[in-house]
Amino acid sequence: MGVSYDKEGHAVNTGRWLNGRYSGPAVTLSPGAPSPAAARDRPRRRAFLVGVDAYTSIAPLKGCVNDTADMQRALQSVGFVCTVHCNPTRERLWTEFNTFVGSLRNEDEVFIHFSGHGGEAHKVLYLMPADYPADWALDDAAHLAPPQMREENERRAVSHEQMIEQLGRQADHLTIVMVLDCCRYDGTNHTYKELAREREAESAAPGRALARPPGGASASVPKARRVTANRFCYMYACDPGTVAFEVQNRGAFTRCFVEALHRCPAGLPLSKLFGRASVAMRAQTAGRQMPWKESNGDIDDYELKPAAAAAAGPSSPTAAAASAMGASVAPSAASPGSPSTR
Repeated sequence: MGVSYDKEGHAVNTGRWLNGRYSGPAVTLSPGAPSPAAARDRPRRRAFLVGVDAYTSIAPLKGCVNDTADMQRALQSVGFVCTVHCNPTRERLWTEFNTFVGSLRNEDEVFIHFSGHGGEAHKVLYLMPADYPADWALDDAAHLAPPQMREENERRAVSHEQMIEQLGRQADHLTIVMVLDCCRYDGTNHTYKELAREREAESAAPGRALARPPGGASASVPKARRVTANRFCYMYACDPGTVAFEVQNRGAFTRCFVEALHRCPAGLPLSKLFGRASVAMRAQTAGRQMPWKESNGDIDDYELKPAAAAAAGPSSPTAAAASAMGASVAPSAASPGSPSTR
């Protein structure tokens, strides 16, 4: 009898009503107890985690489901409700991601993690599901215009741009952290320096896209898109055009990111968390892998620290459930071994 709290932190009256009258003690909330309205308005923490080891047509991996289990435990410790998928097909991955996105609301804090095979084509990163076909390379459609090439590749994989677009359609003022632990080899773009030069040229004259061309022809005026209302940080395990490694049955970057998070229980800004993980990962891979980060706004100051009012809640599935699905979760203390690429 009295007041208890549910998993969302709402105050719950445990008294009873009988014949229109309340039977139970008077309801009093302690000074620090959140009101139901405050609990509803508080940003929620939601995570979507994917690990793919059991590829049916291309080379299987060993550490991706382990990465997912490690990341799940780390995020639950700071109040995230985790949705976990191990070895999904392309159809299932996209369906489950859309279900996840549909559950979000404005101002949620969102964490996306993918561990598995990946690759790039014309600056778009594709995340490869368990049924990615061995007879298709991302640059097989390089002869097509970029929109058509992306469409062909997205029939077989899920691009990170697809995921970003879906998140933007669902809600505003989201805080989005995306960690992608996969290769970024790009047969259509040889080095990150080429990509950097292209981006520098595109942004050489800010604001000029809004100017009308001589003669007043409006048909050729580029459209300026709406400024995003979401703040985001995308962390890639390696820089454009390079590969990611597995070390001791774990993704090198995921392993170092989780360790950095555990070592700072009081919280650490994303920029410093990324920096610590990067230094550790470069040491583990003998300098053969360099992570990459893109962000906007003030998200670099965002901290993955425990929130007093955040509840981890149930996750689906847990690491044990992942094991029951046929995915092997190795112990953390794996024997040392040479790095292998993803």
